[in-house]
Formats: sequence, structure tokens, C-alpha cells
Amino acid sequence: MYKTIIALLLFIVCSSPVFSQQIHGKVFGHDNGTHKPLAGASIRWLGTNKGAITKSDGSFAIERASTDTLVASYVGYMPDTTIISVSQVSVEITLIAGFQTKEVSITAETGTTISNAVAKTEEISNRKLEQSACCSLAESFEKSPSVEVSFSDAATGARQIQLLGLRGIYTQILTEAIPTIRGMATNFGLEYIPGAFIKSISISKGAASVTNGYEGITGQININYKQPQDDIPFFANVYGNSMERVELNLTSVQNINENWQTMAMVHGRIFNHEQDGNDDGFIDMPKFKQLNGIARVFHRSEGGNEFQLLTKGLHDEYTSGTTTHGIQSETDHEYEILTRTNRFEFFSKFGINPLFESPETNFGFQLSGAWHDTYTQFGDRDKEFKGLQKTLQAKAILSTEFTDIKFIYGLSYLFDNYDEKFIHKDFSRNESVPGMFAEATYSGISSLTVVGGIRADYHNTFGTFFTSRIHTKYEISDVTFIRFSTGNGTRIANVVSDNLSAFANTREIIFGNSIQPEKAWNYGMSFTTSFELFSKVFTFDAEFYRTDFLNQVVVDLDNSESLVIIDNLKGTSYSNSGLIQLNFAPISTIDLNISYRLIDSKATTGGKLQERPLISPQRVLATASWTSPEKEWQIDGTAIWNSGGRIPSTVNNPDSLRFPDNFDSFFRMNAQITKRFEIFDIYLGVENISNFIQKQAVISPKDPHNEFFDASLVWGPLDNRLVYIGARLRIE
Repeated sequence: MYKTIIALLLFIVCSSPVFSQQIHGKVFGHDNGTHKPLAGASIRWLGTNKGAITKSDGSFAIERASTDTLVASYVGYMPDTTIISVSQVSVEITLIAGFQTKEVSITAETGTTISNAVAKTEEISNRKLEQSACCSLAESFEKSPSVEVSFSDAATGARQIQLLGLRGIYTQILTEAIPTIRGMATNFGLEYIPGAFIKSISISKGAASVTNGYEGITGQININYKQPQDDIPFFANVYGNSMERVELNLTSVQNINENWQTMAMVHGRIFNHEQDGNDDGFIDMPKFKQLNGIARVFHRSEGGNEFQLLTKGLHDEYTSGTTTHGIQSETDHEYEILTRTNRFEFFSKFGINPLFESPETNFGFQLSGAWHDTYTQFGDRDKEFKGLQKTLQAKAILSTEFTDIKFIYGLSYLFDNYDEKFIHKDFSRNESVPGMFAEATYSGISSLTVVGGIRADYHNTFGTFFTSRIHTKYEISDVTFIRFSTGNGTRIANVVSDNLSAFANTREIIFGNSIQPEKAWNYGMSFTTSFELFSKVFTFDAEFYRTDFLNQVVVDLDNSESLVIIDNLKGTSYSNSGLIQLNFAPISTIDLNISYRLIDSKATTGGKLQERPLISPQRVLATASWTSPEKEWQIDGTAIWNSGGRIPSTVNNPDSLRFPDNFDSFFRMNAQITKRFEIFDIYLGVENISNFIQKQAVISPKDPHNEFFDASLVWGPLDNRLVYIGARLRIE
């Protein structure tokens, strides 16, 4: 079956014609009554890597792409977008001189782009998400060079992201600029947002904006849900795979009148298959079921004021452990790991635009809250976690714009109530944190933009946190940028829920007596340029970031095979992360991306500074996307190579219950083909084509109650090769 699918993909690629019609045009600049051709202006098809640079007379030629929108930009002029009809072969574009007061990014229609924002930001569009199954946010980063997602153990089903060589708990995850996936939600939170609900994702690297709090040490991921004011009336997505996983997504927009719109989104999924690909009697991929729904309202008044409200409810369950057929003798023991979560959240926004006209000042107010109830049981009732989090956040924010500078300033308040109990220990606490912040964006120097921010927060337990951050972007030319950033961040650790995967074993757990806030500095720089070679436009990007911890809550699995020690950092902890990537289109219908990532990430564990375990220091990612000239067919492929890495030592275990000290490199490939009709798409894909899985993921899987059982040492994929099929229905 798999050979048939691969052969079909190759046949379609080889038999499809290459569409090479060129669009010719000129770009002019209009400044104080003068009209002149612009040499060196950037021309790009929206959301692709296909572009051109104008010649000395302002002329350009560009091959037609799968989208119909051209974006033209030039330093000192307002960017412009132009729709090119099917029959059109020439175009004349005029750019108006002036200062662009709002942040401009070339938003991806069919691909991933690096935006023009001052902070290094990667944009992932809804169309890019549809190039793979993307059943949840956790599966939406498959093609991202920056963010990696993996299972953190072989038991709970929790997925973790990695950004700049560190766990996702150091990355602030926002929903429409509001911190949401935090606290107890960090462990499974990536599974709480279905891919079908997402309009776009922005990934900012380095210390995040101070307007969103003192967290966000390594970066920020902002998820934009589909919006009632600009989405289609009805959308449906159904998905099923060869592992018996089934999902259904529905979204519907209701236009009450010109000023009021509402939207409803529903997601349901179930996976009840006991997968045991390595045949060890222990379930590789936890069984799960989830019901998830969103209702939202949007209102815009005649004067431009806006109000919106979003409410969301979720029920989520995961079950893992020994398989029902894994008990083979009287010495075998049944073992189950169960996680159950109920969650309700909301956020509301109110904006007055403008509050004052001179100088132009806008006002916004945000209010959000969450009620998160979770329960996890490891094998027996002596090892269970009960957690309840109640959160309320409020923020009043103003922005004032002058000719060369823009100020954003305001007040915030955060209240967290945690009721946590684990193995008869109580970790409950209340956090009350009022704060104030200010951020300035200065563009008074040609080609240079500087964003600097500072905030102060008073924590009722740990005192005052001061946070400062700065981002700088220098435009060497219209297509070449250098960025620098530095800033510090603070995070209050949840020692149980942050590290739930570390407890999927029979090790003794030792918590430090006085856990302190995690504090770190992050420094980074990047270089991005586009250039023309062999009549093709290439985009090259390189970056380097370093994170230095002043204090970190360290999970130490190296002290002893029988211990998990969670305590404040005693020594050094840092992470260096480097990435280079190249985007280009060898022909008009194909987009390619190749990237290489290198990590040097170390922490003091087991009494010495050593490489962080269970991560691959090196990674190569290659993605390819082909779209037919008529946009009816699309084929997408992904290939990932991960280097080997370190495994915490198990040398003192019996010979048959040991892991090696290091794991080998591994390779993974996925592919998908999509056929688009007038109102619906059908897609067919294969994941893990090479069928690589971590063969030994659990120590003592058939006797999980003995002293050596450990399911927390996962470094590779645990999902076997699978085939999936789905359909998307859109009613305009």
C-alpha cells in the first residue's frame, strides 16, 4: 500500500506540466510630487519564496506563482500589494514615500516566512498548516526550522516543544497576544488547540516583548484563532488514520449585522488503539479522547471601537501503561497511567481607536481567566497528582504615536491560585502580581529601528521583578536585515506539573526545600537576506542565540538511577543555539527549504556540567512543496535528520535493564498529497515513511512495579508508520 502511494506521488510530480508564464513590470516611487523609477525594490509573490529585484530603470520580470498577489517594498516607501489577474502579463506599481507606523510583515499565504518585525519572527499561515495533518498545535510545527516537538515520555502522552535548545516552558505561548498556555497547562497545552481552529502562528525568538509579562525567556509563540469578522460561514474537517484515530472539526460564522459577528468552533477526537510497535508489552502512544469547543463574539462600532469575547471549554483524557495482552505470567503486573483534564478559559478585549487624535493615542483593555482541573495517576493511588489552577489576568494598555517614535505603556495584574497535591505533599500557593510596563519603538535614524522595553512587577512571595529587553533591526538594503536582541526573564516553576514526565518511573522523588524563581538572560543576533542567482530568488537566514541561567529549577536524573532530584541550580546552566536556512524556488511551482540547527546546551547535573539529556544537538530539516499551475493539486514532503545525543546513565542497573549512554542518529520522512475541488479538499498522507521508532523506550516494561521501571527516557519517535486521509469542506 505504501509503495502504491509513493508511486502515485512520483507519477503526479513527473507528469505535471511546468507553468512558466512571466509577469513584466516597473516599480515607481512617488515622493513630494516627483515620480521616479526605483532600482533595487523588492518584488515577491505573497507567502512564497519567489521574488525579484528591480533593475536600474525600475523594471522586473517574475514567473507567475500559485498565488495572485504581488508585494512590492522599498526602504522609505509604504509597501504595496497588487492583485494580478490570470490574463494579465504586465503591471506598473507605484510606492508612496512615507513612514510606516505599523509593523509590516509579508504574511504567508502558502508558506513560512520571516516577517519584517524588529524581533526575529517566523510566520506560519493557515495554508502552511494544511500541508500536513496538523491535528493539534503540537503537530503544527512539523515544517518549522525553529520549533521542535516530541513526546517527553513513553507513558503520559505529554508533548514538549524545544526552542533555542531549551524546553517549551521557557517559551511564552499566547493566544491572540494573551498568555494562556501557562502554569498547569504547559504539559499538555499544545494538544488543547486544534489545528483546524488556527488562522496563523507567529514564532518570535529571544526575550519577548515586556507588554506580555516577565516570562518568555527564549521567545514567544502567538496563536491567532480564526476570526468571525473575516472567516467563511462554514468549515468542516474530518480526519482518520490507519491507527484508528478519528477527528472532526467544525467552524461556523454568523453575521448578525454589519457590526456584530459570532463564531462557533467544535473539535472532537478519539484514539483507542493500543499501539505497541516495539513489542515490549507497554503502550507506545497513549490512548486519548478529547472534546473541545469555542464560542466568540466580535463587535466593531461605526467609530472604529472594537469589542471581542472568546470562551472555551475542554475535556481531555489520556490512558497508557501495559497492554491488555501484555500480562503473560503471575509475576507480571498490570500498570496504568491516567491523565484527565477539564478546563474552561475566556478572554475579552476592548479597544478605543483613537482615544485621542493629537497625538494619536489608542486604548485597549484585556481581561482573561482560566479554570484548570487535572488529575494524573501513575500505576497506583500512592503516586497521584491532583491539581487545580484558577487564573485571572487584566491589562490596560495605551499606545501613542509621533513621527519617529511610538510608545506602548500600561498596567497589568496577574492572580494565580494553585492547589497541587502529589504523593501526600501539598504544593498549593497564591500568587498576586501587579505590574507596570513601557516600551518605545524608535525609527528616527534611516534604516534603523530600535524597540526597548522595561517593566516592574511585585510578586507577593518573591518581591519585585525588574525586566528589561531591547530589539534592534538594521536594514542594510530593502532585502537584507541584521537583528540584535537582549533581555532577561523570570519564571515561577510548577515543580510537579512542569515535570510530570519525569515521574513515569519508580525512582524516589526528592524536591528542594526552597524552590526559587527561574531567572535568565538571553542574547541573540540574526542575518536575513534575499539575492538573485540564475534568475531565481534565494532567501538566506542565519541566527545565533545564547541563554544564561542565573537560577534554574533543574530535573536531575544523573545523580542516581533510583532518584529524581528537582532543585535549584547548583552550578552552571546555559544554551547556545545556531540555525541557518535557505529558501528558494527552483521552478515556479516548487518551494524548497533546507535548514541546519546546532545546539550546545548544558546544565550541572549529577555534580558536573554536562550535555542536557534526551535531545539531539544537531538537526537537518528539508521541506518541499509543489503546487500545480491550476492550484488543484499540491504535494508536500518533509525529511528530518536528528543526530544522536546523551541518555542519563543506567550503568548500575542489571545488564538486561540498562540503556546505552548515548542514542544514535535517526531519520524521519512524511508526505502528503492534496486535491482541491471547488468547495472541498481531499488529502492523503503518510507519516514516518521509514517506520523508525525508538526500539527500547521503557526499562522493565513487563514489571513496572519493580525498582528499575523507567518510562521517562524517551529520545526518539514512538509512532509507527501510518497512513491518513481527510477532507476539508468550505462553504463561502
